[in-house]
Order: sequence, then structure tokens, then C-alpha cells
Amino acid sequence: MRLDVSLAGARVKPAGVSVHAFLEANPKFRSPLYKAPHAYAGNNADMVAAIAPYITKTRGERMKARLASFVRGTKAAAQKTPHLVVNVFEKVREEAPVVAQRVKEDVILFRELRAEKKRASAAKKSGVATMDAAAEE
Repeated sequence: MRLDVSLAGARVKPAGVSVHAFLEANPKFRSPLYKAPHAYAGNNADMVAAIAPYITKTRGERMKARLASFVRGTKAAAQKTPHLVVNVFEKVREEAPVVAQRVKEDVILFRELRAEKKRASAAKKSGVATMDAAAEE
């Protein structure tokens, strides 16, 4: 049996691929701690159902299917509980100024840290001792 894997790892081509060959090539699934989600009667059937998309679909196809499933589930939940959707949007609208302020503070802190790292890197390259280097001596 031959297992053809593209360089990006996005697609496993079923050129006589068996479940055993796939499991040998993918340690994530053969780990004793991995438990396939329940889909059919029996652990082996669940394992085959879990790895079948990796053998037959590209990474893009798998992501598209997961996204479509998420959207369908979200849409169904919103249709069943419209009052919760309204409550969530009201809460988001009330909390938006607080979240915006927190984001602004995070951006300021990030800029300060990045500038400090650049200064430290420049000082290290030029050979100038910084406060940290003086403290270590």
C-alpha cells in the first residue's frame, strides 16, 4: 500500500490507502488518548468516520464543511431562541464602550513593549550596556 501526502499536508490521496496506513502516518489519531466522536455503533466505526474526511477531502474542503455546519447550527439556534439573540445584541451594545477602552489600552501596552524590545535589540547590537545587563553583573 502507498500513502501519497502533498507537501502542504492538505490532502491525503487515496492511492490504496488503508485506515492502518493512515494511522501510522498520523500520530494524532493513533494516540491512546484520542477518542473519536461518537457517530456509529462501535469504536472502530467511530474511528473510521473520524479519519475518513482526512483521507478523502482537502484541508479547504474540510474547513468549508466545518464552517457550513457551524453556520447551520447557529442559524437553527437563533431561529429557535430569538429572545436570546436579542438579549445578546443588547448586552454587546451596552458593553461595547468598555471593550473598546480595553482594546485601546492593550494596543498602547503592545506598542510600548514592541518599542522597548526594539531599543533593547539596538542597544545589544551596538554594544551599549542596558540597565538589565548592568543588573546582571
